[in-house]
Amino acid sequence: MSTERVYYPAADIIRIIAGVGVILIHVTDPFIVYPPYFGIGGTSWWILNFINAFFRASVPLFIMLSGYLILDITKELNFKEFYTRRLAKIGIPVLFWVAFYFIWLQILGTSQSVSVIIHSILTVNLAYLYFLVIILELYYIMPLIYVFMKNTNFKSRRILLLSSLFFTLTLGFVNALYPSQKISLSENIVTIFLPYVYYFLVGFFLKKVKISLIHVISLFILYLYLIIFIAIASGGVIASYFRQYNSVTIVVAAQISFIILLQLNRIKNLSQSKKIRDTIKYVATLIFGAYLVHMMIIEGLNKFTEWIPGLIGSPLWVLVILKTLAVIVLSFVVVAVGKKIPYVKYLFG
Repeated sequence: MSTERVYYPAADIIRIIAGVGVILIHVTDPFIVYPPYFGIGGTSWWILNFINAFFRASVPLFIMLSGYLILDITKELNFKEFYTRRLAKIGIPVLFWVAFYFIWLQILGTSQSVSVIIHSILTVNLAYLYFLVIILELYYIMPLIYVFMKNTNFKSRRILLLSSLFFTLTLGFVNALYPSQKISLSENIVTIFLPYVYYFLVGFFLKKVKISLIHVISLFILYLYLIIFIAIASGGVIASYFRQYNSVTIVVAAQISFIILLQLNRIKNLSQSKKIRDTIKYVATLIFGAYLVHMMIIEGLNKFTEWIPGLIGSPLWVLVILKTLAVIVLSFVVVAVGKKIPYVKYLFG
């Protein structure tokens, strides 16, 4: 009798799509906001704007996936083991890459001092590494959420979910309607995770959602309409309310995409074909490391090539996609090689 565990591919596929999506966002952002492109628009600009908006929910997908995977009230949670495993997997990369970030800034010519570094950490002025702080803090409070979920009924859990949704959306509305009174939770290391608690919780609530093929198609069409709205309504402004993680648009888009992608668990060939299954598993193991190194790859390409706004040729959108592919491939190669080197492998999670 086979004791091999059943493999559910959706989680790894979501991880891959979200990771690639983050890289794509960071490559395309400069081209969307570059003044001449932004002002003139044009076919290439609109294509890049749409692609950027299409993957805007990538970070929420990561957080929803964390709730989906680790918030399991059907099993007993060993708190000590949980913290030990998470710190070993995430803690070492966080310490190294945050330290390396400041070294990198120094190399690029931005003077660093102890006071500047402390201020940057406390205000989470860490560029793309802010995500690591959010994940660490969500892991820190996860056992508290677990205890609540395990010892309450569905009604109480739903109240917690709706309360966190209300908090996240209200924060977004207040900051959009009253920018002069903006509540900057994202600029405080103690509070940065709060708007993302809803995404963490909803990953748990959507675990067993199953929908028919017609509903998958309907949701995907709705998702496309929503993305078109985001691309048009935001006008390419990255700081626009419609692109923020605490906006109605991204909250809805993230949940739609998560529900659709979860249905991949029902495609038997993805889990039963050993070649496909092993490929998905392997690529998924590279995603976290690729996230950690991709900005260095982007900056390296910017420095030594002409793939930057103002210099890149035509057709713009094709060349930007090629740049994205180059960043993805190089990031994966660096991580794949790094994971084979003793001790270095721990830096990639």
